[in-house]
Amino acid sequence: MKKQLWRSEWVIPIVVLLVVIGILSVVEANAGINFKHTTDPGHATSNQGVPSSGVAGNSTQSHRTKNDVITTGDPLHGKPAPNFTLTDQFGKKISLKQFRGKTVVLAFVDSRCTTICPLTTEDMLKAVQLLGPKAAQHVQLLGINANPVATSVAAVKQYSVEHNMLHSWHFLTAPKTELQTVWKNYHIYSGIVNGQIDHTPALYIIGPNGKEKLLYMTPSQYASVNAESHVMAKHIAQYLPTSIRPHISLVPYQGPKKGPQNQIKLQPLSATGLTHPVILDPSKPQLIVFFASFVPNIRQKLLELNQFASQPGHPQVIAIDVGTIEPGMGDVNKLISGLPKLHFPVAVDKTGQVADAFHAQDLTWFSLTNGSGHIVWHHDAWLKMTSLGQDIRKALNKSS
Repeated sequence: MKKQLWRSEWVIPIVVLLVVIGILSVVEANAGINFKHTTDPGHATSNQGVPSSGVAGNSTQSHRTKNDVITTGDPLHGKPAPNFTLTDQFGKKISLKQFRGKTVVLAFVDSRCTTICPLTTEDMLKAVQLLGPKAAQHVQLLGINANPVATSVAAVKQYSVEHNMLHSWHFLTAPKTELQTVWKNYHIYSGIVNGQIDHTPALYIIGPNGKEKLLYMTPSQYASVNAESHVMAKHIAQYLPTSIRPHISLVPYQGPKKGPQNQIKLQPLSATGLTHPVILDPSKPQLIVFFASFVPNIRQKLLELNQFASQPGHPQVIAIDVGTIEPGMGDVNKLISGLPKLHFPVAVDKTGQVADAFHAQDLTWFSLTNGSGHIVWHHDAWLKMTSLGQDIRKALNKSS
């Protein structure tokens, strides 16, 4: 997965959505943003984005400006939102029309996603939290499964549990043919491209009168969550009863201030017991592994990484939890505290800026730096440790 760049397979879903809706502002606002989202359609235990690895050049990408990253929501024509009746994570039938009188936040989410969907759902949750409990009573969060393969109730329940949303929303699913009808009505592309799930990462705001108000495309930057959720909360507040409209102030998007060529100090995860900062050091080779507690089989993967890190001849290994999309720090601390003694430090990226600076585009994500502060190799699917060692040696030898 590449978050900063367009991929050819995303031309179809985005063009279809924009053309059908027919709003020029959508095109203007999102022309430079990557809406790419892919996951493995196979078993949940092998859920990864498109395997992507390569040797990087000795330069870092520039980061987009605030206006390029944050989506401010594109106004729709106010037509009635198409109704649907689907099954939620508890096996209960849910219809859109039953929420008439509430503002509905409707997102299309892949039930096995580890890429952009966690950003979408975190935006939703934080927006409602910003509104406060009284206002939240007038808002309903809905998700519709955008995975054409993993359509079971168990799949949407698992996603809801992993992201601490079990009782925060209705995550709806159905057999593929029924989902396809809803996707068509909301101009959502979902399909399998090169063996991976692709779908349009759209989020709709539907007013209390049941009419479509705004359309968002989730920004792909991990550091975008704070600013994007404030934008969303401010817009949702416009449709709440006048007696309880909270005042939401926008906050600026804060992109990465430092990159691989700078020394970066990160707070260690509390479960590690470390008291000193974890240092990303551009003067020596390091293998940076970005992860989150909800990544499938993450415990086993960290155990494998621990064995790898214990062996001589490898660069220093550092694991970084991307805190902006964690459902709560309790989950990741529980994960780490349940592991044996680690041979690598574990830090937390509370802002997402480090993950963005290292161009992390999926979780898990490997990023190898050389002794000159350059990313010389990356990979976004879990590797056998023998293959990891071989790839690291090749990349470092090539960059020397």
